[in-house]
Amino acid sequence: MSRPRQKKRPSRDQQRARARRRAARNRSYPPLGEPFGVCACGDHDCPLYSHWEPAPTGEESAISRSGVATWISPEERIVVQGRVIEGGMVYLGSDAWSANGYWIEPCLIDPDLPVNWRNPDRSGQTLEFWPSYIDASPQARAAFLEWLGGGRSDEDACIGYVLMFFFGLERRLLVDIGSDPGHPDVQLIAAEVRRLIAIYGYDGTFRSHALTLLYFLEALACRQADNVSGRTGLDDTEWHSNLSVFIGLGKLVADGSKIPPEWALEYLLHHPETNLRTAAERCPDEFGELFMERYRTRYRGGMKIRRPAYDVRLGYEPASHGFRGFTIPGQYGLDGDVRLAGDFEFGYDGLVEITLDGIPDVSRLTAPIGRLWKLARECADELDPYSRFIGKHPDRAQSPAAVALLPDFLFHSGAGPLVDELRDWTGKVLAAGSTAVVELADLVERWSPGHNGKLTAGEAKSLAALLARLGVGMEPDARFGAPAPKPGGSAVLFPLPDGAGNTLSHAYEAARPLLHLAAVVAGADGRISSKRLSFAVDRIGHAHHLDPSERCRAGAHMEFLATGRLGMYGVKGRIESIPPEGRPVVGRFLATLAMSDGPASPRQITALEKMFGHLGLDDAELYRQLHGLDLDGPGPVMVRKQHDTARWGIPRPGPTPESGTATALDQEKVQIRLAETARVAALLSDIFADETPSAPTVPALDPESEVDGLDGPHRHLLSALVEKPEWKRRSAEDIAASFGLPLLDGALDVINEVSMDACGEPLVEGLDPVVLNPYAVKELC
Repeated sequence: MSRPRQKKRPSRDQQRARARRRAARNRSYPPLGEPFGVCACGDHDCPLYSHWEPAPTGEESAISRSGVATWISPEERIVVQGRVIEGGMVYLGSDAWSANGYWIEPCLIDPDLPVNWRNPDRSGQTLEFWPSYIDASPQARAAFLEWLGGGRSDEDACIGYVLMFFFGLERRLLVDIGSDPGHPDVQLIAAEVRRLIAIYGYDGTFRSHALTLLYFLEALACRQADNVSGRTGLDDTEWHSNLSVFIGLGKLVADGSKIPPEWALEYLLHHPETNLRTAAERCPDEFGELFMERYRTRYRGGMKIRRPAYDVRLGYEPASHGFRGFTIPGQYGLDGDVRLAGDFEFGYDGLVEITLDGIPDVSRLTAPIGRLWKLARECADELDPYSRFIGKHPDRAQSPAAVALLPDFLFHSGAGPLVDELRDWTGKVLAAGSTAVVELADLVERWSPGHNGKLTAGEAKSLAALLARLGVGMEPDARFGAPAPKPGGSAVLFPLPDGAGNTLSHAYEAARPLLHLAAVVAGADGRISSKRLSFAVDRIGHAHHLDPSERCRAGAHMEFLATGRLGMYGVKGRIESIPPEGRPVVGRFLATLAMSDGPASPRQITALEKMFGHLGLDDAELYRQLHGLDLDGPGPVMVRKQHDTARWGIPRPGPTPESGTATALDQEKVQIRLAETARVAALLSDIFADETPSAPTVPALDPESEVDGLDGPHRHLLSALVEKPEWKRRSAEDIAASFGLPLLDGALDVINEVSMDACGEPLVEGLDPVVLNPYAVKELC
């Protein structure tokens, strides 16, 4: 069985001839004064026939003639085939050619064409791919007119009818009005397009053409707008596009002006090749504010751009197929050949183009945008910590923990009410003195209202970082290896001097064990007097060359140690790191510290006895030093009350020793003291000098073995130590130093505290060798 022959597609000439014959059949030429003729019944006012109705103002609408498309203004209404259509904004007529001169205008409503009101095609099944009123079926015409008469708001309407109406708006702007943004219909059409997008924006084809038209109108309006005020012909700034930005920049370049920060940011954001980093896209407001501040600092007065040799050329591709194809003048003697209005030009395949003379095109320049890209990358790097935090916690973007990660400029320009309240509170607390002991729960509540009081390691670091941004130091500081404060405890706040950094020097790390020993002796009575504290900080700071900020932190650290139950825990490990030849000097320093504020108390003497025992020094040496220090004191001698009766006779004074002998003895003791002080300073520097061991291989850290409360270096140290049940101390110190923990004892104390909280037993039971508790290892790892 042979296949049926398919019909040959008619040529373009045949299609035009068919369109002319169809229009001739449907057209009836009415007499003058009757635009659409007289109804068959002879009644001029028959409602069943199409006719004009005058505008509410009393002005009569233009008479439609054959070959002419008449624009119906929004104030007018028409009646087509017995149906009233209000709101206008359509073309009425017959046989009016499209802009390209090929076929009848697709948006033109011919009132003579039949309409099937009984079976309207609301779904658009009979509508062609490129909708046209003249080629539509009577059922489709009925649905289109019904949609127009219903206010053009039916959400279920076929998108083809919306496009057919949109074709008329394009013709009005490009064929009738031109590039004049001051025409009153421009604002009305722009508002109508925005309304249609709100209803039918779900369709990608319509939304793309509608937005492009709005961008085109905005760009034309920017040509005549004031660059300073940034106002355009369109009141709604929602439809902002890169076209208007490049036109505004071109006007600045044409005037020889420098680029302000706001325009530089718009230039960066709207350049087609700009690829911003995640931090800039996740935090657009913070990025914009930081970018403009950095731009002002780098380009004082603004960046200068050299004028390019070519001007801006805009193009718009209409959705209506009445603009498409080769645009030629009217042929075959057809009337009403339509060209574009004003200075619009036809480009390839119906593209509508216009050249904005006198406005250079800066979009093709590479040097200026390259400098802005470099500045944008620097700003994104500064915002990266804040961006990562809010990426994990999007609901905490305004929390103090997040604000603490902002760059300095953004932090001080608008930190938020919680940070301002915390700043005021710390200022009042520290107004009374150089340090202040506060309850941890009170501090946490002001930092994060509603917090449960228990801080993780990350939260403790965030709190300390925020206080540092406010110029306040905190002890303990989890950023420097200290464990997170426990609920119910205390914290010591102190003012940070100007220029205090976010890291501690190796000298301070070396002095930290001696600070602990000094705090045990000076705070044996439960508190450290200001005189003993000042004495210890001055001596240790001088010996280790600590800067002013580190000396303030050293005093706060000792004061914090004294707030807890400071016993002999951890003292043995710290003393074992001292060489035997330096231990007598440390003992002499501790004894001097105990007597720096008067005679030592019994508790301080007990602490010194235990300390001397760990140092391997004789108690007799301790008492000799205490008595020698006491006799040298300048304090007055206490004399008992005089009795009335003589109890015994006062013996005669013996021979007076030679004055030279007494004077020589005093000078000798002074020289001895000076020599011992010099040895203390030199020896302490040698004892706690930082060593740089060779870095061992870092073992792979199992994510499942992470322990809450440990930061990265301590977790790596824990992962390395659990490889063997026992380590030589020197090897353990090398491993700890490779992870940025120069003090092994301090690092083991942090791990042991976490182990005690987790399983009730310390992880490390010996210090030389370093012995691990198998039960704690099993529980933690």
